[in-house]
Amino acid sequence: ANTDGYLTVWPTGGDVPATSNVAIAPGATIATLALTGLGPDGSIQVLTSNGPVDVIVVFVPMRLTRTTVLADVSVT
Repeated sequence: ANTDGYLTVWPTGGDVPATSNVAIAPGATIATLALTGLGPDGSIQVLTSNGPVDVIVVFVPMRLTRTTVLADVSVT
């Protein structure tokens, strides 16, 4: 990235989410986790706010068979 910005990931065929998954900065290496579904064709969309960036995407198959609360988080 040449300037500060953000990256958003969502299932192909869906609407672009109103929130981003990660903030990006020039020269920074940022590791994060983003959970998203796959589109009907099994793919995702990746959007950056400020042009080309290098992104590594690792797919980890998950199948949730029931609703599970992973964590309750409070930010102060």
